[in-house]
Amino acid sequence: TMSFSGTVKGVYSDTRIPAFNIQLAIAGGMFQYPDLPEPVSDVNLNVDVQNPDGITDHTVINVKQLHLRMGSNPFDAHLTVQTPVSDPDIDGAVKGTLNLSDISRIYPLEKGTSLGGVLSMDIQAAGRLSAVENKKYDQFKASGQAVAQNIAYQSTSFPQGIRIPQGTL
Repeated sequence: TMSFSGTVKGVYSDTRIPAFNIQLAIAGGMFQYPDLPEPVSDVNLNVDVQNPDGITDHTVINVKQLHLRMGSNPFDAHLTVQTPVSDPDIDGAVKGTLNLSDISRIYPLEKGTSLGGVLSMDIQAAGRLSAVENKKYDQFKASGQAVAQNIAYQSTSFPQGIRIPQGTL
C-alpha cells in the first residue's frame, strides 16, 4: 500500500520557495525490473518533508523509516535533517548488509560493469556539520562500524577498476 499527500502554498522565486508539506508512506512494497531475476521486497518507507514558510533553510526532512530487502539481506535506515542550507543538523542511522554482486540481479548495470563484494553497516550519527568542519568532534556523535569484504568494481569508463580485499571503519 502507498499513500502520498501534501500541500504547496506560496510563490516560487530566485530567493524563496513555496511553503509545503509532503508525506509519503509505503508498506509491504516491492519492485522488480522485468528482465532481472531478483526483486527488492519488503519495502517500507515513511517520509515527511516540511517547510512552514518558504525559507529554504527551514525545511525539515524526516525519513522516519526505510526498510527493504535486497535478495536475502535486510536494510534499515532513518534520517532527519534540519537547517539543510546553513548548517545541516542530522540524526540518522543505517543498518544492513549489501551483497554488491546481487545488485546486477536487482538493478540493470551498464554493459561492461562488474560489481562484487559485501558491505555490512551498523552506523549511527547525530550532530551539526559545522561541528565536524570546526573540528569540535565532541559535539558530533558518531558510532558503529562499516565492514567491506572483497569489494570490486570495474566498468568501461573505469577500466582499471578498484579492489578492496578488506576494510573496516
